[in-house]
Amino acid sequence: MIEGASVPTAKLTEAAGAGINPSLYRAAFPYVSGDTLEHIVEAKADERGTVQLINTSAGAAYNATLNLLEGTVIASGGASLISAVATALGVGWYKFKVTAQITATGPGNAQCRISPAAYTGDGVSGIYVRKHVMQKQGTTVNLFPSSDPTSLTFTRQNLADVINTATPEALVVPALEDTANRLDVLINGRLTATKLVQPVGSGSPAFWQPRTGLVIGDDVEIEVIAKRDERLRLNLFSNSGARYDVTANLEVGSVAINSTFPLPATASIAPLGGGWYKIKINQEAVVAGGMNPQHRIFSATGAHPYVGDGVSGLHVQSSTIRINGGPNLNLFRKTFRFCRGRTAQAQQLSLMTGYTWVSCPTRPASAGTRMMTAWLLLLTKNGQRLAQASRSAPTMRLYSPDRRG
Repeated sequence: MIEGASVPTAKLTEAAGAGINPSLYRAAFPYVSGDTLEHIVEAKADERGTVQLINTSAGAAYNATLNLLEGTVIASGGASLISAVATALGVGWYKFKVTAQITATGPGNAQCRISPAAYTGDGVSGIYVRKHVMQKQGTTVNLFPSSDPTSLTFTRQNLADVINTATPEALVVPALEDTANRLDVLINGRLTATKLVQPVGSGSPAFWQPRTGLVIGDDVEIEVIAKRDERLRLNLFSNSGARYDVTANLEVGSVAINSTFPLPATASIAPLGGGWYKIKINQEAVVAGGMNPQHRIFSATGAHPYVGDGVSGLHVQSSTIRINGGPNLNLFRKTFRFCRGRTAQAQQLSLMTGYTWVSCPTRPASAGTRMMTAWLLLLTKNGQRLAQASRSAPTMRLYSPDRRG
């Protein structure tokens, strides 16, 4: 595969509706006792970021789930499972191989799923798959009638469509300035992140993406990877739906929980090396409807609002939100809201291809209102970068801090 070219493939597009579990599978596949089988898929994230290989038949039960954004196996199990291995193929593609020892003969559904759990589909989101095969260990003979995901020999469940398409593979060439640092990021694996910079004057710097459709009892999981700079406290906050107020200290690696909010089931922080931390929160929805999972920049002490200097901030590499173990809802073609406070105009930034500019419902800014400049260069799908954008919103500046320890 050549970087910068388009790769012929298929897109698995989920159906619309609640409680779906989109799957492409070979129905009644004849498992044979004594065989060691390798179930393989080559896949890449699009709006959804996971793929699962699974069979639930007695004597051939296995399951494993791959995070297509990070290339890590996030769950695996089943009595017949031997191993689950992901191999990076380049430009966001992964070969995911699940090996199983079959102990009973009989038919079963060899499934490739978008998500390990049921969720609400939107009818347009999905993942890319270019190969789906089953083979005996030590051979390369495909035991399925076809490896082509669009083949009608595969059964489709909760899929709006499986269509031939091409994945966009074009990479954005880094700016020539600071060339050595950019190459170090691309070649040696340093982490590209976004710097969130507070505005000048009194404000409440934060970004978030509103969520709707929560049901009482839903488990909401928030996971953020961040690093300190001039500011060392990141506050994660929601005052509706699943309510929480957790402040992470990115200097010492600790979390503080606001006891006036419901105590989260999980509120943890883990070092990743190089000053980076992963903050994770699990909270149960106590009110049906929506929530506003905010990421707030705090000063050294206190909360919002405070007087900013226009240059200080911290770094956020990624932020995910999952409902009941489903796919990350903060994936592509979404918008985040960047708002400073009552005295500033708030707008939504176009972070990914296909975004639209939408003004937040705030009063118009007066001529004397200080406007905030956004300099944005984020990771897009699987490590590819976007072009720089500049609009009125809380300042964001490119920074490529080292994630290595």
